[in-house]
Amino acid sequence: MKVASHIRTLLGLILLPPLALTGCGGGPQARSAPSAPAPVVAPPPAPPPPPAPTSWTVTDLAPLAGFNASQANAVNSAGVVVGYSETPLGVTEATMWVNGTVVDLGLGIATDINDSNHVVGYSVDFTGSIITAHIWFNGTENDIGTQWLPEGINNPGLVVGPPLAFGGLAQQWDKKNGQRDIPGCGTALAVNDSGQIAGVATNGNATVCGMPDYGVLGAAVAINSSGQTVGYVNPSPDTANAALFPDTVLAQSGLATGINDLGWIVGETITSGGTNARTATVRPGQEAGTDWVSHWWNTRIVNRGRPDHSRLDAVAALAGQSHPFIWSQQSGLVALPDPLITAEGINGSMVVGAGLATDGTIHGFLLEGK
Repeated sequence: MKVASHIRTLLGLILLPPLALTGCGGGPQARSAPSAPAPVVAPPPAPPPPPAPTSWTVTDLAPLAGFNASQANAVNSAGVVVGYSETPLGVTEATMWVNGTVVDLGLGIATDINDSNHVVGYSVDFTGSIITAHIWFNGTENDIGTQWLPEGINNPGLVVGPPLAFGGLAQQWDKKNGQRDIPGCGTALAVNDSGQIAGVATNGNATVCGMPDYGVLGAAVAINSSGQTVGYVNPSPDTANAALFPDTVLAQSGLATGINDLGWIVGETITSGGTNARTATVRPGQEAGTDWVSHWWNTRIVNRGRPDHSRLDAVAALAGQSHPFIWSQQSGLVALPDPLITAEGINGSMVVGAGLATDGTIHGFLLEGK
């Protein structure tokens, strides 16, 4: 009896019409259909970088008192510029320009500065054969090795540069580890805050050190925070073309010297005639090395002879009239204004280099784009 009653009760429950669903208030609530997934919306494309400036404020960076020429090599994000002043006899003093004040750092040439105002460079002894690397900060100078040429420093304090000895490895220095080799790189010319180093592989090809090289003879001279590199390629033994790596030629017969985080690039093209372009000399003790010089002393002394000792670098042999430029994706190649003769570097919308002062001597210049 209990079993039969239990079965009837179960059957009654099964056969009853379904109850209406109720909400919290007890009223009827319809069962909702499953919602369709939200459509995936692609993010808007990043806007192209702005075009390079076409209007500039030009500041003459006069040399130290008692010197007749100057050169600006680098500028940091605060607009502090470094380079050198020179006497008629070729003696150079590393120089800093800060808000209109010129500062003597000490004997030598300053090549780069970071945003903490750490300055790197080098000096040459009276024989012309001993090179001492330096770092200057807050009025103090520290030696960071010999027989190499610091060319770049990043904000974390990593310094990089080429060796003096032909066939040697590029060098790096930081406060914790001191001086050491950069494997696979014969020349180091610039370093970004991620530690990516632009330069030349031991086989003579342009490269980012530690990465597969670009497969072309030449040099990566500058690198921005995104890892974009610029410099030059050597398509033939006597030609060099300004390049954005891996494969964009910006200008025939020239070189690119700097790139900022917007992808704006500065450099120079060379036409025949004139005396103010970069030409080659060989310094004592540098059998296969080259200096980029003109009738004033230029900063970039770099060993760029071929591994087979067959010739000096084509870029150093570019002689004639120098035409500094700025390039951007939006604007293409645009001439930088007089009096600039060489463009050495760019930071934001600030460009530094050298040009002809009103008294006919060579001075450093700072251009600020508007």
